[in-house]
Amino acid sequence: MMEDASTCTESEVETAEEQLFASMSMELLQRDLRHTKVGVLPAEHLALEQRENSSLIDEDELIVGKENRIAVDEGSMAAQQRQNSSLTAEEDMLVGKENRTAVDEGSKTRDTEEEEEEEVDEEAEDEVQEPTVNCSEYPVFCDSKLNCSGNPMTAADRAAWEKQLATPDGHANLRSWCMVYPMYATSVSKCIVEDSKLEYAQAMYEDQSKAQLTEADAVYCFVAGHCNNTEVTGNTTLQEAEGICSERYGDRWKGVGWADFMGVVSRAREEMSSTKQAWSEGRASWSELVALARQEAEISAMAACAMGNYQCDVFYCQANYCQNDDYLQRFGNLSWAAATWHGQASSKREKA
Repeated sequence: MMEDASTCTESEVETAEEQLFASMSMELLQRDLRHTKVGVLPAEHLALEQRENSSLIDEDELIVGKENRIAVDEGSMAAQQRQNSSLTAEEDMLVGKENRTAVDEGSKTRDTEEEEEEEVDEEAEDEVQEPTVNCSEYPVFCDSKLNCSGNPMTAADRAAWEKQLATPDGHANLRSWCMVYPMYATSVSKCIVEDSKLEYAQAMYEDQSKAQLTEADAVYCFVAGHCNNTEVTGNTTLQEAEGICSERYGDRWKGVGWADFMGVVSRAREEMSSTKQAWSEGRASWSELVALARQEAEISAMAACAMGNYQCDVFYCQANYCQNDDYLQRFGNLSWAAATWHGQASSKREKA
């Protein structure tokens, strides 16, 4: 029996081996299943998985790195933009500041230039040299009443007298004769210093004849009413003459300037003769001729009041024009018009 039990046929052996192999395969399969359930993979699976995970990690890192770089780049760009914006704002502020500074400097420069120009003008006025008075040849201008040498006329004096000949307190300003130095030396001496009205009349007529202003003076004498004047006498003082001036012209004579008088002189040779011709030809009325003559005569008379020779002018007119047949024939009728006008003006002041 023992021999039979230990002896196996080949078919039995093969069957046994197949059973053993199947049993081992089943065991291995079951082990793999158990490992899969608990997350344990065979080595080759684990290696493959590790390689795949590594690849995924590398890709993630690349993506993260790229995203980080993009974020950094975007942050850098934003920071650069902010910096540029800040720089632009600062540049704008600087440009604005520079512009304001330039404007301020330009304004200051203009102000400085204007101030310098004013200073130059003032210096130029101060530097204007009036002619030195020759007291030996023209002593009247060195007399204490005029004192053109001891108290020389300044540019400021001349500028003030151009606008107002009278003194600031409203009296005749004898020093204003310093403006005409050395002209009218004899005439001024006879009227202002010596108070010789007739000698003044003679000397002034000589001066005006040389200047070709006698015809203009004839109109002045008749229209100003000097030919009808009975108030001024040989004894009329400067203070009394001021009173007569105020009675005739009010305070207007106190505001007349040298520029006003020189305007009359410059127009004297042309306007009066042309207007007279227009009247004779019928192109101007008599009233227009009288109005023009009256305006010019008033300015001349008020200038004489302001310079202190009004009383002498009355004598000058009466001695040289009022009784002259030629002037009477040409301009005598103007004196009646002037008398009528002066009478009306006096009546208006009395009523006021």
